[in-house]
Amino acid sequence: MMSDYIDREETVKTVRLFNALTDDEKEGEIRKIPSADVVDKSLFDRARTLLKATYELLNKQVESYYVLNILEETIFYDNAECDGGCLMEDIDEFFFEIDGKGLNDE
Repeated sequence: MMSDYIDREETVKTVRLFNALTDDEKEGEIRKIPSADVVDKSLFDRARTLLKATYELLNKQVESYYVLNILEETIFYDNAECDGGCLMEDIDEFFFEIDGKGLNDE
């Protein structure tokens, strides 16, 4: 049964072992990688929501004749109105969810 999160240490070990393989061995191992439909779909859905909201926010600037303050511009996602600062916080929380650290923690 797959875990609900990605174990960072296990991933690092796997990558190191994979890099030690020959090219022929790597090709065989690549075929064993699960397809995207096995991976937690909710992470992809959340990433899509955040990317779409970011696109809509940036598109407001493209369509404007004036320079906008993107952090104050509002967009609608997650059934709520949110400004650029709120979106930025949601993106940071998303990275914390998948990496165990936010973008501000790097």
